[in-house]
Amino acid sequence: MRTVSPSLRLRVAAFSALFLALSGLTPVLLIVQNAAANHSQCSDGVDNNNDGRFDFPQDPGCISVDDIYEGTGPTATFLSITDGRDTIRAGDSSIYVISIVQQREEYRDVSVILHIPSYVDIVSAENGGIIQGEFVRWDNVTLAYNVSKKLTVQARVKTTTTPGTLIVAEVTSDLSRSTDTTAVTPIDAYSLTQPFGVSISDGQAYVASETNLTYVIEARNLTGETRRTMVQALIPQTINLLAVPNGATYDGHKLIWNNVTFAPGEAKRFTFTTHVPRRRNYYPIFTRALVGSATASDNTVVYTGFVPGVLNLSLSADKSQARPGDLITYTIVVNNPTNQLATAAAIDASMPIYGEFVSVTEGGFWDGKTVHWRNMQIAPKGQRTLTYVTRVRSDAPIGKQLLASAFTDGIKDGVSTTVALYSIGNKNNRPTYLTGYVAPVAPATAVLLRKTADRGEVIPGGHVRYTIT
Repeated sequence: MRTVSPSLRLRVAAFSALFLALSGLTPVLLIVQNAAANHSQCSDGVDNNNDGRFDFPQDPGCISVDDIYEGTGPTATFLSITDGRDTIRAGDSSIYVISIVQQREEYRDVSVILHIPSYVDIVSAENGGIIQGEFVRWDNVTLAYNVSKKLTVQARVKTTTTPGTLIVAEVTSDLSRSTDTTAVTPIDAYSLTQPFGVSISDGQAYVASETNLTYVIEARNLTGETRRTMVQALIPQTINLLAVPNGATYDGHKLIWNNVTFAPGEAKRFTFTTHVPRRRNYYPIFTRALVGSATASDNTVVYTGFVPGVLNLSLSADKSQARPGDLITYTIVVNNPTNQLATAAAIDASMPIYGEFVSVTEGGFWDGKTVHWRNMQIAPKGQRTLTYVTRVRSDAPIGKQLLASAFTDGIKDGVSTTVALYSIGNKNNRPTYLTGYVAPVAPATAVLLRKTADRGEVIPGGHVRYTIT
């Protein structure tokens, strides 16, 4: 038995209903709707390419609402990452080289994100990279057509990493990704040219003023012989040492442990605590450790305002279904889970297709394309509730999904409302029906139908042949 596809059955049913309607036999209201429609990036209410613009026509990367991508497609950008080695030992340093090239436009700006392996400390990120917790980010990297660009990161394997561990680094950009895998091998698998391995870290990527930082130096004897050496910590003038640890000396710049004995393969930890005074906003603290001829460093940024990467956000609408002409109130809840006051927070929200801006609260503003809140303060462990109101346009098609989204600090959330003949609130499920609704005129891009007859006059009992094009 031959199987007829659901889509074909739908087309046949639609054609039959339309023929009856045009023949004057039966009045028919035909609404064809795909209940599981997939939205393109240019009509999904989300800033997919992170350029601050939402969907068509606001996003210049969108040709129409049916355009699949807000920018170029995922095959336009090619990535690779390598540290140039297959094996490494605990305590050793490596340099990751990221190569990126695009073959679609004359010039294009992209964001590149390197996910830091859990067994690695990032020493520095070149080319304007920003270390943010568990990843390194480069924003607005300009790529010329078919010209490869290099980004480099200096890293060090933690001295406590167990041999046999696989270190996997992953880089992503414009829906493309690449990985590099390096195996940690035992110390005696190498011809030892460096007798010591060392790392230093305060465990923080960002820190507020008037707080304390505790640094941990991990030093290991990589040889099979007992060795004695000096352990040093170079402390910058931007922070203050709170106390000199036992067995160490301090000259106002260097913290020194003299004549430290290491047994073969032995690892030791040295800790000290510093205080971050209140100075200017956003400055780096660069601290270095030296063990013999081995060196390592730690970079922490002091941020007296809003610390990136800590807020979370949710978006909701007061209607799950809305009629043309209805008002939809969107509510954004932004939470600050930290013990620090968040200042200068920026929140943005999109206007759904077939939506008209009406109002906004809490000092927000509408720039004709997007709703913005700037320089928002959020108390420690507190939250802010922001709302904005849109009106469903009178030409909104029945069955259309109105998608809105909001984002802050890289966190996004979205909500959908269906255009219908009656409205349903998310809190009150009693429907309100649309009265006097006139279906909007089909746009020029819709399917056009024409009915013609094979004669201009006919006698009772005669035949007329209709042709529908």
